[in-house]
Amino acid sequence: MPVRMVQPGDESLDCPALKQQIEANRAAAEDFVRRDKQVQNQNIAKNVGSVIPFVGLLLVSSTDLSNEEQIKGRALVDRDERLTFLAKQKGCEIPK
Repeated sequence: MPVRMVQPGDESLDCPALKQQIEANRAAAEDFVRRDKQVQNQNIAKNVGSVIPFVGLLLVSSTDLSNEEQIKGRALVDRDERLTFLAKQKGCEIPK
């Protein structure tokens, strides 16, 4: 389940809590991007192998068509935009 962009209690977060959440979300988003890249690379390899008779059918049927990592990663990026906006409003130092 992707993380929601706006969550209850966001307005009451102080600067250290905002900074911690932003940093944690960025790390998690980077992980999702890495996993998505691995899925793409595996799919490419499976599809290249699909030209081999008989074995190719098995490889094509095992291709991962899920974009779950992309959705979760994008949700974290959106959440960070919201948290960064709140941090700016509160005059917090924003992690780069």
